[in-house]
Amino acid sequence: MTDSAAAQHMQIFPNPATHNATVVIPQVLAHDGVMVRVFGLNGRMVYETRVQQERTLLDVSSWSKGMYLIELTRLDGRQYVQRMAVH
Repeated sequence: MTDSAAAQHMQIFPNPATHNATVVIPQVLAHDGVMVRVFGLNGRMVYETRVQQERTLLDVSSWSKGMYLIELTRLDGRQYVQRMAVH
C-alpha cells in the first residue's frame, strides 16, 4: 500500500518525532480493533500493540534515530504502511 493510500487510514504526527508520536486511525477501523506494529528499516519490530481507540501515543524517546515503518493491520488482513522519522 502506498503512503498516499495509507494516509487515508492512518496519520502520524509529529513526523519527524523526538519524544512522542501520535498514530491516528479512523473511528470505523478503531472500533473493530487493529494491530499497530513498528519496524526499523533493518526489519526488527520495535513496537506492537492492538488498539481500539482513534489515537495511540508512541513513546519514541528510547528508539534509535532513523526511519521506521508504521504498519497498521486490519482484522480483514489489509495492511497500510507509513514511514516515520525519529530524530
